[in-house]
Amino acid sequence: PVYLRGFIETLEDPADAANYAEAIGQLVSSLFHSGLAAINISQIVSSLNDALVKRLVALASAKLGAAPTPFAWIVFGSEGRLEQTLLTDQDNALAYAEESDSARTYFAALATQVVGGLIQAGFPHCAGGFMATQWCKPLAAWQELFSRWIRLPKPEALLDAAIFFDFRTVAGNLSLESLDEIVAAAKSEKL
Repeated sequence: PVYLRGFIETLEDPADAANYAEAIGQLVSSLFHSGLAAINISQIVSSLNDALVKRLVALASAKLGAAPTPFAWIVFGSEGRLEQTLLTDQDNALAYAEESDSARTYFAALATQVVGGLIQAGFPHCAGGFMATQWCKPLAAWQELFSRWIRLPKPEALLDAAIFFDFRTVAGNLSLESLDEIVAAAKSEKL
């Protein structure tokens, strides 16, 4: 894990991460055969995946310049729960503070670059389309989505909610406390 962390933190080109999937597979095998518990392995792998995402966001931001508004790169599903063992498909999204033409353009480009870097590292596209290239919205839109999914629990909304409600921020400094509050308030609502 220490070697991989150092490699990730000094990565200068996403193409150089092409062997990441193989390295994670070898690491998991080694940790498993050394007797480490599955929960500990998944936490190590998730922390390495987080470090890779942070680095890819930093590299993309260096190319694109400063973000026009605060943002949060979000992961969910097994990565959101810190339960990854081997590379799975991507489950990520982007939230940004304020809607504007420059924000839409900037964050679409950021999403494209980071998702592309993850693909180069061995994370395949999400078959369901749950990637930041498709899920890139201002925070107000995310708040509306979360509220709608809770208010109108239709089959598609329930599927989306089940996937997105295990979210956490990996990169960026936008607070998503308002989304946590929406989910927490839903526990007390009568449907």
